[in-house]
Amino acid sequence: MHEADSFEAERARAAAGDAEGQTALAKLLLEAGGAGARAEAEQWLRRAAERGFARAKHLLGGLCLQDDKRGAEAVEWFRQAAHDGWPESIYMFAAMSERRGDIETARRLYVDAALKGYALAQDAVSGIHFERDTEEDHAPALHWAKAAARQGVPQAFTRLGTIYHEGRGTAQDPERAIACFLEGARRGHAGGQVMIGVAFHIGNCVATDLVESAHWLMRSVAQDHELGRIYLPDVLTELRPHQIKEAEWRANAPLPPVEIPAWAWLQDDEAD
Repeated sequence: MHEADSFEAERARAAAGDAEGQTALAKLLLEAGGAGARAEAEQWLRRAAERGFARAKHLLGGLCLQDDKRGAEAVEWFRQAAHDGWPESIYMFAAMSERRGDIETARRLYVDAALKGYALAQDAVSGIHFERDTEEDHAPALHWAKAAARQGVPQAFTRLGTIYHEGRGTAQDPERAIACFLEGARRGHAGGQVMIGVAFHIGNCVATDLVESAHWLMRSVAQDHELGRIYLPDVLTELRPHQIKEAEWRANAPLPPVEIPAWAWLQDDEAD
């Protein structure tokens, strides 16, 4: 279906009072851009929200969040969508609660959204247990990191790498750790880029490759990662000028698209 046909089809559904059509039309308008399109999109979202459509409430919250003067309104829309069970809004409301210092509410909502399958909430719950780092927290940190990684969350792979590197709640497994660090790095996570850069420097479960080490550390430095800034100069002193240029070329190249790895142990919590 052509773009113009999509607009007309959704506009017809919206005009007929279909909340899903109103929300779909609003999304098309927002993608088209422009102040007029944005204003019309908000009108359609409000109509859908009045009909109780949770996704429209969530999108309204996102629109309001872009305006510094409408923060309270954004919170209210996210609260309503969260009350309706929309996972992404539950996550957003949890993050807002955390920023306000209401940690208990934030944790409860993160778990709620995680149980509903929202990947960033699963990562957040894993992070909470990971930071606590007690014996009781190790298993849920691993469980939720795996769940988030299965949905492609970059930092979840890096956290899994640390879990397997340190043996938190599972046996130490250097090969799994390196595989996870590399996967996080390939997905753009600066922490994973530092860890795999260090691995290539010292030859930990991978062949020593100073150019590849510098390449990943340069990517982390581009994201202002402190450890990357500390470690990179040491690696550069071991490289010749043409090797540094090669590392810079690799670091400036776009990261290729990646798929979820088909690791049996990632798919099955019992595999540990």
